[in-house]
Amino acid sequence: MILKNKFELVKDRVNITNLSQSEIAKMEVKNGPILIENVLKTQEDSTTHYTKNIVFKMVNSGNLSNFISVVKYPEYPFHVTYNKSTDKILINLFPFGVDTITAISPDPRNIYACLAYGICLKLFVNGGLEKIKTQYFGILVSYYTSMFLQMFGREFGLLGRYSRDINKLRFFIACYILIGFFGEEPKKAYVLAAKASLVDYRDFESKLSDYDFTKTEDFIKSLSDFEVFRGMTKYYFVSKMWKHMTIHFLPALEDFSRMISIFVASSVPGNTMLPRFISKYNETEYEKILEISKVVLR
Repeated sequence: MILKNKFELVKDRVNITNLSQSEIAKMEVKNGPILIENVLKTQEDSTTHYTKNIVFKMVNSGNLSNFISVVKYPEYPFHVTYNKSTDKILINLFPFGVDTITAISPDPRNIYACLAYGICLKLFVNGGLEKIKTQYFGILVSYYTSMFLQMFGREFGLLGRYSRDINKLRFFIACYILIGFFGEEPKKAYVLAAKASLVDYRDFESKLSDYDFTKTEDFIKSLSDFEVFRGMTKYYFVSKMWKHMTIHFLPALEDFSRMISIFVASSVPGNTMLPRFISKYNETEYEKILEISKVVLR
């Protein structure tokens, strides 16, 4: 499995931070962990999410500050990351537009979603990725194929006369997932992608070496060059994704650990930090993706 260092779709933003304690101290929200503990304890009895045990084990540990830092970090656009040097989850209040935590702001369900997200991300970074086998790739491919078809299919003709290219779309998504997420060697990935998509890639096999499928930009370019989404550019892709899915979903398109963690957070009832309709693109595969999270959360 591959852990991405930097994101391409949100330029120059790191995936996992490595801030010193002194750097964090300059951004820390006063009594942040205590405020989170106080707010979430009032929600414990009404919480029904499958991450409840692991989240409240941390919350009720008596020293939440051992596990998290609460910051206002304007240069970082995401609600959550893992800070490697301090071995702590960073909860960033900046995207919420607040300076501190109260009983109603941010919504306690969003704070809970941040903790579930952060715990999952931390576990993946610290050995959890090794537990995930290539056999899971088909679930991700099916979900993203459904999502891309619903977002771009009509516009680029895949729901009309070019519907035969749906299998080709599935092939390139599979190449990207297998190589960019699972770290498979390209030639093996092409064979697996072909089996998953029923595409005979031998006619264009020699051209595939022009693309580095560990790079999101190359994946997007391949969709245009092989006339799946004719004329697709990185700018257009990012603009539409940003508009419909928000910036907070974009890491799910680039990094496996982020993808699973984002899906976990999105499944928290009542959260508003991620689009509520993520599951609707393919509800069956969405539920299977949540099951993958349980490999590291249990």
